Amino acid sequence: MANIVLSKKDYLILNVPQKSDIRLRVAQVKLQYSGFAVFTATKIINEEIIDTIQRKMEAAGISKKIVERTYLLSKAVSFGARGRAIEFYVKSDYVSEKGFPVAVMIERGRKQYDITAKKNRPNPHLKFLGEDGSPVFRRKVKIPRKPAGRFISDTIKEKRKVCQERLNTETVKWINHIMRR
Repeated sequence: MANIVLSKKDYLILNVPQKSDIRLRVAQVKLQYSGFAVFTATKIINEEIIDTIQRKMEAAGISKKIVERTYLLSKAVSFGARGRAIEFYVKSDYVSEKGFPVAVMIERGRKQYDITAKKNRPNPHLKFLGEDGSPVFRRKVKIPRKPAGRFISDTIKEKRKVCQERLNTETVKWINHIMRR
């Protein structure tokens, strides 16, 4: 008598979402991505760039008023023209009481310049208070050169890659979360 062996194939049925469920989730990712990306990029830019700029300014002895007026513009994080890049605007807008853009001068620096008294007066002199509080008179005052601080531009260059990596990581986590629901 011959031994007859019957072989049988068995199939495991995997618990895979239906095709329509996957399509629905992909559509959800497409619809919600721009809002997610803008919200997440805003959070990351504030943590990585704005906080770093403010710490560098404080370490350099910049006035707290100027540091506090350096921020990410609200509604300034958006997709670029082709939708491939996220644009953002950092603003440092502290202006002195007389209208001098102090924040711009700190970022870009200034050249040395002279202030001279108006010559059409009987006794042309500039008057200001000295270090001891007594009045000082001069015909000409030299304002020294102030080198550029470049806090904003240097920090953006330095942190751009970190922000991109964090946004990519957060995006992958978000997509995986939606697809695994």
